[in-house]
Amino acid sequence: MILVTSTKPIKTKNDYIMQYLSLRSAALSDARLVVNYSEDLGASEISDETHTKNVPPEYSKNKELPSIKAIFDTAKRLSNLPDEALVYINADILVSKNFSHINTYLNLRFPDGWLAVARRRELDLAVNTKLSDVVVTDLANDIKTPLNGRHTAIDFFAYPSKLHSRLSVPGKFLVGRPGWDNWLLAKARKGNIPVVDVTSIYSIRHITHPFTHKKGAYSFLIYLYKSYGLSSFCDLRDCTHSLMSSNGKLKANLNTYGYTRGSLLGRYLIGIRRLIFAFLFRR
Repeated sequence: MILVTSTKPIKTKNDYIMQYLSLRSAALSDARLVVNYSEDLGASEISDETHTKNVPPEYSKNKELPSIKAIFDTAKRLSNLPDEALVYINADILVSKNFSHINTYLNLRFPDGWLAVARRRELDLAVNTKLSDVVVTDLANDIKTPLNGRHTAIDFFAYPSKLHSRLSVPGKFLVGRPGWDNWLLAKARKGNIPVVDVTSIYSIRHITHPFTHKKGAYSFLIYLYKSYGLSSFCDLRDCTHSLMSSNGKLKANLNTYGYTRGSLLGRYLIGIRRLIFAFLFRR
């Protein structure tokens, strides 16, 4: 698999620790290649330290943040196998090692393609956290911590390279901005692409930190509504399938609740709710 992320400027020790752990967990995973799509302060240095590939980005017109489209396009360019997974994580996410066997199973189970997502477990880090590979692996593979991440915040996406054109993301969607993750999940549902929740098999940890991109959340959700309609909102409860393990064998079970909730009517209701929330807490 090709795993891509994008670090933000490293201005504090906490910035460094958070993004080092994220990149190093990716490097220790079974990804064939890990790409840090960033040229922000410290990006090249932290990529060298974590043994990941640093790729300078193509920025959006405002030169503020790289676009999600450019990140996925980069992963696609680096992949020459149609069934190879393209994986995106935010740079505050730790991933576990064992995605290749999930990739293989999902390709067999859904030969026309699939989109995999996972719910995160929150992780509070101490400033003096040791940056050893043992610590990174232990933190990334912890499945004892409760699943306390928000259903609406999707920090992990994976799909086979052959689906890239069908799941192409508009260039206006930027790293760290709200809504694009929900839009992408909804696009898969609209396109009848199986959306598989792999949470019970695959662990992702989210390092808690202040949310730095609050400005513009309301206007961006309004943009989504005007450009793509109210049915362009989905969250982790709208997955069509749930990946389980029984006697060491993987099985993607139909999620009747998620399948129904992510229907056209369900997506409209979600869109209305999110717009109301964004209006009440707009910035």
